[in-house]
Amino acid sequence: MAKVAEKVKFLWSKIVIKFSSSLKDIVFLIVALAIFFGIFLGSRPLSVPDEGRYTEIPREMVASGDYLTPHLNGVHYFEKPPLMYWLTSMSIKLFGVNEWALRLWPAFLAIFGCLITYHFASQFYGRSTGITSSIILASNLLYYGHSRFLILDLCFSVCLTAALFSFFLGQKETQKQQFYLYSFFVFAALATLSKGLIGIVLPGMIILLWAGVERRWSALKFAFHPLGVLLFLIIVLPWHVMISLKNPGFFDFYFVREHFLRYLTPMHRREQPFWFFLLVIAVGLFPWVSFVLQSIWAAWKRVQEKTGLESFLLVWIVSIFAFFSMSNSKLIPYILPIFPPLCILIGWFIARLWDSNGYVYKNRKEVRPFIYFSAICITMIPIIIFVITRWSKWEPETINIGVLIIITILLVGASMVFVLQRLGLFRAAIVSVAVTGSLIMIFGNLVASEIEGRSIKSLVMTLKERIKGDDIVVSYNRYYQDLPAYLERPVQVVGYLGELEFGASQPGGDRWMIKEPKFAELLKQDKRMYIVTSKNFVPELVKHYSLNNLQTIAQTDNDILIVRE
Repeated sequence: MAKVAEKVKFLWSKIVIKFSSSLKDIVFLIVALAIFFGIFLGSRPLSVPDEGRYTEIPREMVASGDYLTPHLNGVHYFEKPPLMYWLTSMSIKLFGVNEWALRLWPAFLAIFGCLITYHFASQFYGRSTGITSSIILASNLLYYGHSRFLILDLCFSVCLTAALFSFFLGQKETQKQQFYLYSFFVFAALATLSKGLIGIVLPGMIILLWAGVERRWSALKFAFHPLGVLLFLIIVLPWHVMISLKNPGFFDFYFVREHFLRYLTPMHRREQPFWFFLLVIAVGLFPWVSFVLQSIWAAWKRVQEKTGLESFLLVWIVSIFAFFSMSNSKLIPYILPIFPPLCILIGWFIARLWDSNGYVYKNRKEVRPFIYFSAICITMIPIIIFVITRWSKWEPETINIGVLIIITILLVGASMVFVLQRLGLFRAAIVSVAVTGSLIMIFGNLVASEIEGRSIKSLVMTLKERIKGDDIVVSYNRYYQDLPAYLERPVQVVGYLGELEFGASQPGGDRWMIKEPKFAELLKQDKRMYIVTSKNFVPELVKHYSLNNLQTIAQTDNDILIVRE
């Protein structure tokens, strides 16, 4: 009995030590990531068009109580499924319409994505790789950028990542296999409710390809388990069925047009060359892009060990890259799902360098990524100066202090990393890369709104102070996505349809998307009318409708708010 008690005590001590290490890591990551993703979260106005659109849809859900059929500016909007709308509506209900509350879910999802990356990497590569991979994922430009924007792609990417992690863990963790089975199908369902059919198409494609490469056909029994498929359908089907029954035009528009035709044809005019996503990865993976090639090469060599892990991560990266590269519709966020596996491969490479302080790399070629990093930083400086000085809003002598700080960080970071790697202080060099990239992103977030310059928040805030209940608000010859979002009410849009063309054709759509004859009738009403439009359209507006009694209330460089009393 004494020996048994000793064994139990020994095993318990091992469990406690392991749990304590994992718990400490998780607490550290949560605190650090919450600060990193939370700082200056609400400092920018909504970016248009995307943040305006994805604010207005959930805002209208809260205002109307209709959480089934998405509406944008009062008209039906069937392009995307509702998960992110539902999440954002919770923030609006709790905190109102403000930038911090609207970006709360993107920041939370970014943290969750880093934590599951830590868990997965630490299970197979160890604690150092888990922490390193999580930090690399958090501090690359594309992932960090999506934590600051209210769009759908980060939610989709995190759910897809959690689903694929669950699948592979379920192959290895026999004791928790049922838990990972259900996790796989739940997160695949949430990915489908985030972005549509690719939520099941992409994981299915990756799993099939990996099973074929590794000849692990038994894995398909897990991926297509009947109970899991049933759970997936229970989560996904209710919304799709109910909205189809309520809106007869939904099925054709949502499935045929927005899934198959969007992918197979250039109907949305988003064509890009095949190499487009190579450029996105090169820029979006800053400051870790200089480590990519050697990390992938190291992973490729480990494929020969037949663990299945590296081949799974590489199939994941290559198949998603190829899938979207072959599409006729290419946007920057589409490639985001390859970043977690890519960051794990880079994390394993850097963790080995960290743990040995460089001694595992006998060949100096293995530490050349530090030199490449310094070269990239120096190259970025003239590019930034060129872009800023060429931008129409900016003059060379009035460059924002934030841009000067960014240039200084690049200079200091490039110099420090170069010197530290020459001295063999690789741990210090790794920290310098991470700090340089993180500071660039934090200050880049502060200057982004000034460079973008498309928000009309200042006009809307002025309008919001003046408007009364029966006043008419018109957006003339264009639709400002952030206008109804900040105003917290739909507006009447004259002479423009764009992405709202389908919604305008549905019942009730002509109330908000109006044609010129109806606008002429509105002008005959004895009501105060506020008009938001481009400055270029004002002469046309005055001439065509004989409006000589317009008063300017506020204006930006391009747009104007006028009133007809």
